[in-house]
Amino acid sequence: RYLDTQLALKWREHMRSQLPLSIIMIDIDYFKKFNDNYGHQAGDDCLHQVANALLSVLRRPTDILTRYGGEEFCAIISCDQEDAVVMADLLREAIESLHITHIDSDKGRVSISLGVNTTVPSKALELSQFIYHADQALYKSKHNGRDQVSCYQQA
Repeated sequence: RYLDTQLALKWREHMRSQLPLSIIMIDIDYFKKFNDNYGHQAGDDCLHQVANALLSVLRRPTDILTRYGGEEFCAIISCDQEDAVVMADLLREAIESLHITHIDSDKGRVSISLGVNTTVPSKALELSQFIYHADQALYKSKHNGRDQVSCYQQA
């Protein structure tokens, strides 16, 4: 609910200002396997560490981080695609630097996959499509080997 509220506010704000808005969908790779192997308490600790590391990168007062699902997060940032990709890679590196062991991951550690979408909101665009396209970019990262950043590219 927090995501819906904050994203709708940012969407309207950026529609008025005609400035780009970016969303980064973030998923902890193989988190179910992590929970199954290490237990739910360790899973909760991992989620807290990941959230804190993500927040340490998102320092501007306008940056927003929300939980999107079980092991998914969403960052809403006011910037163009190039800056959003840089930010997403910094987020990925922050999780890598935690060095949380994950024997059921091909990396041997906890990693994240990220999907980026950027647009200048307008009445012709649907907010739900904005989120959906970021999710498609996230799926592309997961499909291409995880622990990476992918961008939605309009056809």
